[in-house]
Amino acid sequence: MSMLRATLLATILCIPLHTQDGTAPSRTRSSGIAKLADGKPWSGASIIARESVAAGVEGLDEARTTSDEDGRFALELLEGREYAVWAEAPAGEARVRCSTEAISAPRAGRLELVAADEPRRPSTLTVVGIDAERLAGARASLCEPALSRVQPLVCEGERIRLPARIPVRSLLVLQDRSGVPLLFADLPDDDEDHRVSPGAERWNRVRVLDAPGGRPIAGARILCLHEELQAEMEFELARTDAEGRAVIDLAFGFPTFDDDGADGEQYLAAQLVAVCPGRHLGLIAFESDEPRDAAALAADAGDHLLCHPPEPQSEQKRVVLLADGKPLAGALVKLQATAWNCPEDDSFVGSGQSILRRLGADGALELAGLLDGGDGIAVFLDANLRALLPKGRAEGLATWLELPLPGGGTDSPTIDLVRDLRRVEFRLLAAADKSPVEHATALFATGGHHGTKWLRSDRLGRVRTLLPRASATPFRMGVIDARGWRMVELVPAALAAGGDSALLVDLPLRACSPLRVVPKLPADLDRRESIWFSFSTDSFDGDPEAEQAQPVADGRRGDQQLFLELGPLATVSFASQFPLGGESAEASFLAHLPAIPARWSVSAMLSQGEEFWSGRGELELEGKLTEESFELELERQ
Repeated sequence: MSMLRATLLATILCIPLHTQDGTAPSRTRSSGIAKLADGKPWSGASIIARESVAAGVEGLDEARTTSDEDGRFALELLEGREYAVWAEAPAGEARVRCSTEAISAPRAGRLELVAADEPRRPSTLTVVGIDAERLAGARASLCEPALSRVQPLVCEGERIRLPARIPVRSLLVLQDRSGVPLLFADLPDDDEDHRVSPGAERWNRVRVLDAPGGRPIAGARILCLHEELQAEMEFELARTDAEGRAVIDLAFGFPTFDDDGADGEQYLAAQLVAVCPGRHLGLIAFESDEPRDAAALAADAGDHLLCHPPEPQSEQKRVVLLADGKPLAGALVKLQATAWNCPEDDSFVGSGQSILRRLGADGALELAGLLDGGDGIAVFLDANLRALLPKGRAEGLATWLELPLPGGGTDSPTIDLVRDLRRVEFRLLAAADKSPVEHATALFATGGHHGTKWLRSDRLGRVRTLLPRASATPFRMGVIDARGWRMVELVPAALAAGGDSALLVDLPLRACSPLRVVPKLPADLDRRESIWFSFSTDSFDGDPEAEQAQPVADGRRGDQQLFLELGPLATVSFASQFPLGGESAEASFLAHLPAIPARWSVSAMLSQGEEFWSGRGELELEGKLTEESFELELERQ
């Protein structure tokens, strides 16, 4: 009877998504359990899963169900997608109860949601430190990046109405009537006085100049991409004049509760972007980060923030995106703001940010600064876009599809998702018995400024993507999982052969070496806090010639070479970026590293309240398949 009840409770209510022939995309089952804070089953909880991409984007897949009497639940989610999953008390229940935080699926494997009782918040929040004229007509919203949701709030002058429950790690965004940001503030309010204010005045003068000529760029839009929002919302602060200058106030970047005007933490340069007419996005670098009020700004005529869009990337392009000849009208695209060297001192400026744009009816987008074959854009595969693709074309693909530009130097390149791209499907096989590896994370590097993307294998061990049929850019793939590892390079010629059929590649993984890290912590620390681990390496003991890509027998199919083996040093770049660890609240943490003799660097960090601990150490691994142990001491920073 309990199994029948569980089956009935697993019925999913979701947004209908269909391919061109009307069939639904494949879904995969993710199961879990909901618990109360005391560890007892949380029955009758509302379980919600929403696709993670960008806060406020429409058309995201959503699934809902209810936990049974044992707290168990199951969700049917689209393959290849990533979801935020959380639990809430049923509507109408007197207590405000929600899981402590959203977790990712299917990346997390079996899901465990733990309830936290939350007090009902006051109905209003008071804004102080902003004059009434600027507050008149202001708009407020509550952004929940983990849940991909933006909730409008009622703003009445200095008072903002709040919902009964405020999710952990939410962000209050307050804008004036023209859209200029007035305040960013983290919620909930830990001080519980329910007053919030911006930081001290921080006036800065921005100048945007050509590189290397140093000519001023007029009409450049200065955008703020807030770090917490991860470029999901953008705010225009000003536009440059004929001398390439603009004056901006960054006080909103330092929000604190109960702030008496003291300066806040340093604003990150990667959060400021200049969008230049006929040029690529430009990151803005700080020359001086001292806070200034209006009087100090008038006395200091210098330039405090500089931007130098690179000259070699200044050519304007009109990119048209099609699906089997039809324009991708309304598709959401992501543009990357790239970094470069500052010409004065050749210093590196930032690592880049991205902004989101929707395509017009003709599927065209005006761009600049994208390098042929080595750069590109990313397209969000929403329900409308998937409906334009033939059956199975986008099944199992990641939410964001990277599209390198075609070569040839054309000023108006066209990318057709059906005719110009070929579907590639890797099947990951375990090192021990060659069984399919489910929920493994693969790092896929396509080159260019978009760099890498993360893909997850489904229940059959499949990892799918679309790649250009003709490209000189190498495509590399790395997998490190408890069940094996492999680093390979796909042969470009394999993409052009085989007509319209998918390129199917079996990828047998190699064995992993288990490493147990035991962090040594102060006795007074709360052991329930999460510890974040990372692993990297810059040294392998092996044949130097093995660093190059080499043909391997299992990379062939008949007379065709599908992939090449990457040497041990190729693992360096993957391992330094790959989340081998994650988080653990246990006294020790078990990681799985390539079974190759190497020297590894292990790092761990933990925060509790206002305090922070971290530790780093090095160890030599012989590449044995038996578990090794390593103690790591964490010190207060």
